[in-house]
Amino acid sequence: MSSSKKFLAPVLQKLRQDMVDAITGLTYVGDTKVTSFAGAAGLPAYVKVGKKVVDIPDSAAQIATFDEATATLGPDRHRGVLARNACHFAPFSWQRWANYHNEARREATAHHAKTGGKLGAPGKLEHHEQLARVNNYYANHFLQDSFAAGHLINKTLVMQWFLEYASKWAGMPKLNAAKAMTTKAQPGIAGRHLYGGPDTRTSASQDSNSGTIAADPQTTRERTDGGRKLSGSGLNAGAHGRAFAYAQYNAFLNSSYISLAANAAHDHFNDIGLTVVNGRGDRYTIGGDGTLLDLNDAAAMTNVLEANVNADQAIEELLTLTVGKTSVDLDSIFARFPRAVVVKGVSAPVPLESWNDGVLREICFKTIFPKEMESFLVLRAQFPELVEGTGPVPLSSD
Repeated sequence: MSSSKKFLAPVLQKLRQDMVDAITGLTYVGDTKVTSFAGAAGLPAYVKVGKKVVDIPDSAAQIATFDEATATLGPDRHRGVLARNACHFAPFSWQRWANYHNEARREATAHHAKTGGKLGAPGKLEHHEQLARVNNYYANHFLQDSFAAGHLINKTLVMQWFLEYASKWAGMPKLNAAKAMTTKAQPGIAGRHLYGGPDTRTSASQDSNSGTIAADPQTTRERTDGGRKLSGSGLNAGAHGRAFAYAQYNAFLNSSYISLAANAAHDHFNDIGLTVVNGRGDRYTIGGDGTLLDLNDAAAMTNVLEANVNADQAIEELLTLTVGKTSVDLDSIFARFPRAVVVKGVSAPVPLESWNDGVLREICFKTIFPKEMESFLVLRAQFPELVEGTGPVPLSSD
């Protein structure tokens, strides 16, 4: 516990500091006192490249801050988790949410079977109740991400497109991964099969123990054997066999240079927002991060809050009411998620996959990648790999 506290305290304090700073920026009047959180991880403002001192992007600085606080955790340090965070972007975020929400339902049902629906006091929760709540809270993070404009980009696709855009630049990942991970060579790693909606029957533990379909990199890592990790990646094995293909895949994910391209696309759409349509036909405008309160309209807030409340309601009903029964089905929650984007000059909302392939790809090549190339090169010079010296994540059980 003391070890966890040592790692988490600076990160949590920094997150609290960022939230207070953001709120203060929205509400600042006159001599408002800014709260300072003791022990918050420091935030570097610049790096030295040769003899030149260069400002680094806020996003890169935050990565460095959190990574320093978790430096001893190997592949699970902040940069390692960041390399696998496609699970936070649609359509992978949809499945990640469904898996952990179903895990929460499974634990809530087990709690009711054991206790008859009696809830514990704060700090004294029965084991299954505690797991039900933790898994549901964790799942809700992916639900909420799915309502942010910057998270409607397909992160893996953006990274693959950047390989095509920046093929002439040095600093590409090891093992010839730049050529091996293009959309043409590896069409199965971007989760396209999920655009039709998540599998609403599978829990996280079921996927970990027996899942075989292609999944996001974090879900893939959590699987318990090498064969399912490979199938989870969605990779074509190629001429050199599955182990080498998986090593190339991890080198691709571990490239800070390529990951920052996706972060730039994320920031771009969070800043300008998107008008979207959900599975119910509701139309609303969403932003993300710093623009959440500025850009989200009333319909957007209603949909994300209702989805969140209904997810919580399902768990509460399973914890306390008839075993295995809730009035809230998972499909009705997912129906509130954004599924299409309203594009100027196009009469009908464009399904999310088509929007990524058409609108997003063009904006990346014409606007985002050229604008951010200098920042990409600075980051590449400072730390070309997100987690240096660890090598690829093995196919065998970790």
